[in-house]
Amino acid sequence: MLIVIAVLTLYTTINFAYRFSANKTTLAYETKFLANLVAKYTITPLVFQDKQGAQEALQQLENVKFIDQAILYDNDATLFASYTNTLNLQDQKELEASYLPQGYYQDQLYIKVPVIYKGQHYGDLLLVASTKTMYLKLTDELLDIFFVMLLVIMIAYFIVSRTEAFITKPITKLAKLAQSITKTQDYSLRARKIYNDEVGTLYDEFNVMLTTLQKSGYERDEAEAVSQQHQRHLEQLTEELEQRVQARTKELEDSILLIKETQAQLLEAEKMSALGNLVAGVAHEVNTPLGISITASSIFNNEIKEISQLLKDNALTQSRLTTFLQTFEEASTLLTLNLNRAAELVKNFKQIAVDQSSESLREFELHEYLEEVCSTFTSEFKRHHVTLHLHQNKDTILMHSLPGFFSQVFVNLIQNSLMHAFKDTPHPTISITPVLDGDDVKIIYEDNGAGVAQSVHNNLFEPFVTTKRNEGGTGLGLNITYNLIHQKLKGSIVLDADFHNGARFIVRLKRHISLNFT
Repeated sequence: MLIVIAVLTLYTTINFAYRFSANKTTLAYETKFLANLVAKYTITPLVFQDKQGAQEALQQLENVKFIDQAILYDNDATLFASYTNTLNLQDQKELEASYLPQGYYQDQLYIKVPVIYKGQHYGDLLLVASTKTMYLKLTDELLDIFFVMLLVIMIAYFIVSRTEAFITKPITKLAKLAQSITKTQDYSLRARKIYNDEVGTLYDEFNVMLTTLQKSGYERDEAEAVSQQHQRHLEQLTEELEQRVQARTKELEDSILLIKETQAQLLEAEKMSALGNLVAGVAHEVNTPLGISITASSIFNNEIKEISQLLKDNALTQSRLTTFLQTFEEASTLLTLNLNRAAELVKNFKQIAVDQSSESLREFELHEYLEEVCSTFTSEFKRHHVTLHLHQNKDTILMHSLPGFFSQVFVNLIQNSLMHAFKDTPHPTISITPVLDGDDVKIIYEDNGAGVAQSVHNNLFEPFVTTKRNEGGTGLGLNITYNLIHQKLKGSIVLDADFHNGARFIVRLKRHISLNFT
């Protein structure tokens, strides 16, 4: 009912506003049309200064009820003639023509039009129209609308009152029943149908819904009972599973600890193995210059004994002395060179051995250190007829890193090549190329051997992966190399799968690392 009243009120307001605007527009249009018409009749009196004629022309407006006043001004804005219907001229506010109001002003409409003939301005005509007639008309229309609205409200109230008994009350009763069922959860209640109409059909469907809900409630209770039983069983299984998981976790932790200990032992064993190979290589390398040095020393002894005997016998000639001095000089040079070579080998071995047995940071020049590492394999290279190409970068590359782990990496790579690569290679070659790359250094290690089998590409760096298991291979060398590079040197190593002339590894390392970084 309130909605009906609100809608009618809104309609009335909009309709009244529309009618008010339309009446104002109509009044303005009619007044302006009349002003233009009268202005044409005042042209001749203004031209000939005929005030009587102008007065008669304005007097014709007495038949137009809504015109209160007409005022004619000449070209000098001086009052020329006037007509008054409801107000006297003395009662009007006398204004100059240029200051007369335009439009609606104090319940009146002021319309001023120029009096022009053949482009020449002769004066102005002001018509003052009353708005009382318009307001009276609007009042009558508003009363009509009000009575119509009142009639509609009465009819609507009658319809609503009659409808409430058949629709609203039964629906309200049904709503209260639904609220009661919601509070009590008693789905055995039913709605009592009164009429066999749409509301009665609603009652029937509501009762069917209650029956369905009641049945669903029974099924739900049974399902909840079964669910609780399953839940208890699940909790029991969960508890047993947690106990098993805890036991398995303990076993896994013990296994992981054992694996870590084994890895540490294997790493140490591999380091010792590499160090042993290093010792063997250095021993073999030192053996040659020491043997030559012993030979030179024997020559010294023999020559000195012979010269001493010649001196005793007073049989030393100048030519023999010259020959002795030449032999002595050659043997001395040979002895010095080989002893220096042996000393250099021992020095390199000592430095690399110290580096491999410690985890201390120090600064070293990359190319020089690679030369030291590779020099320990000279005998192995000779035995396998391997040619080494150690390329030097145009810039000096200083490293502040862990030289022990660094040397271990390249010892493992070289040993891996010597063990796996060159069985059927006619001219075996190993190439090491360092490239400066900003704060990193990229070292390309490659050989022209048999390459890496496709079957182990994806797990090459995993532990115990080897193709020489029956020939003494442990499968730990590349795994240890991978872990040293990633964990200790904070770098990376990858196999270049697109390289088909042997094996190529690309090692990328930080040039500067710190203890807290490791």
